[in-house]
Amino acid sequence: MPDLIHEIYIAPGFLSIDCGSTDTANYIDPSTQIQWTPDASLWADIGGWSATAVVSPPTSMKDQKQYTTLRYFPQHKALNQSKFCYNLPAVEGSYYLIRATFWLGLTSLYKTHVSGQIRFRVIVDTYEGVEVVINLGQSNPWFEEMYVRAQSGKSSLSVCLSAASDSSDIPFINSLEVRPLLQTMTSVEMMSTTNFALRTVDRRDFGTLSNIPPIIRLEIFQLIFIIPNGNINSYLNLSIPMSARSGIRTTL
Repeated sequence: MPDLIHEIYIAPGFLSIDCGSTDTANYIDPSTQIQWTPDASLWADIGGWSATAVVSPPTSMKDQKQYTTLRYFPQHKALNQSKFCYNLPAVEGSYYLIRATFWLGLTSLYKTHVSGQIRFRVIVDTYEGVEVVINLGQSNPWFEEMYVRAQSGKSSLSVCLSAASDSSDIPFINSLEVRPLLQTMTSVEMMSTTNFALRTVDRRDFGTLSNIPPIIRLEIFQLIFIIPNGNINSYLNLSIPMSARSGIRTTL
């Protein structure tokens, strides 16, 4: 197993981006040994206008720097720009897990359409957008995950935050993670035959009695598991098609 972990960590496209970071150079998360990249250099390629802010991290993740900053886009209406995109390097035809993380905690930094709630959309590459609705007073970050294929003729994947509708609020983001997937994975085999993207709905376990934090990351693909009542999921990956619409299949 160590060889597999090493193979994934050095694979082209393995990328962890700390959005809004004040760091000027890459840094290593001591709890995972994963290298994080501040998004300032990537943001220079996007255009538009943004702001950064410092937030208090979740209690169970207080040592993870990516939860202490965020990037948001308060001038989207003044700029007449409804979509802000990160362009991430990718290998044409390869498959990736894309994870966007959203954490504000108890209160918003700005006024929203509905008090105590933030709403906007996340669009990954050419696939239909997913609506993010965050109720403040968060105890855990909101994770949005999609399994996608880098399109033919392209050497990048885009992750966009959109405030296009009248009910959308100012979008924000804390981190972006890109994980190259093995060709032998069930999710990759499914996407290669259907040309669908997969969206993660949940990963949970209801058996273990261990008293552990509410979220845990497993090695290799750094999958995140929500632990109800102190339980931990023992599965590495679940990619079961539940429905299909406009090129996206939701998965457990």
